[in-house]
Amino acid sequence: MDWPHRTAGPEFQKMKDKRVAEVLQTLRELAEMTRPNGGDITAKHKDRNAFAALACAGELVELLAGWAIDHAVGSGLNRLQWVPRQVQGEKAKSEYLVAKAKVDDHRHERSGGAHSRMSLKGQVEFDPIVLRQILINLLVRNPGGFPHQFQKMIVEALEALNYGETLPLLRPLNDGRKAKLLELKLQLEGVQFVEYWHAMGVSKLDTRKKVGGAYGVSDTTVRLWKARLIKELGQIHVSGQIQFAKNAGARAKETGRKIAAGLYKGATTVDLYSDEDLQRTATTYKQLIRQKKA
Repeated sequence: MDWPHRTAGPEFQKMKDKRVAEVLQTLRELAEMTRPNGGDITAKHKDRNAFAALACAGELVELLAGWAIDHAVGSGLNRLQWVPRQVQGEKAKSEYLVAKAKVDDHRHERSGGAHSRMSLKGQVEFDPIVLRQILINLLVRNPGGFPHQFQKMIVEALEALNYGETLPLLRPLNDGRKAKLLELKLQLEGVQFVEYWHAMGVSKLDTRKKVGGAYGVSDTTVRLWKARLIKELGQIHVSGQIQFAKNAGARAKETGRKIAAGLYKGATTVDLYSDEDLQRTATTYKQLIRQKKA
């Protein structure tokens, strides 16, 4: 589909309008459930409800202005940025007219929509400089409704990188950690592979050997990752991710049992922890370690 956020007929528009109404109703309900005048009663689950409201707001933006996001993404892919409105007397200048002509093009929406669809499927690699321009394009108009000063600081920090300057907002902490965030996240994925396959019925030792072989480390190293990850990333986050993998493995095992018995009538499930996923994750990890040692 060339225009993924455009309506494809009255039935599609009807479904879209229905979903918009549902999201708006959910937002109203969440606002009522969290009113401060309710005291401790409405404070219960407020954090979760606030995040749910923000997720709804994001969906609403996509439903109503997804085409504009596609345009911003497509413009960024071509390393173009929003052309600000000009005061009278500047609009007729050739530089402004040329810049306007470049961004006023339906092709940006089409290419942005296509790129977003491919990225969801893992079919594209993001160029960091291009991604930075896309983020600038999106944040300049602030579709998330962030406090103006926050939005201004983030845009300026991203723009400064294009001039070889790192503002404090994007300056990394130098706290002496041996392992950085991406390395830790990839190790956590390795632990999740272990827990998933163990829930499928494979022994922990065998799963650690398999993950260690892919990552280029020993099974003992894989075993020690969990404690380190809890220390660095926090118990809640690590335990939650591990439990997610365990649950997925248990579901996959049960589905496999039903299929073997001829009892499964559902749609084909997606294997979140396939051998291909392990190899892809392990390759990224080994590349990161090589760069770290270089």
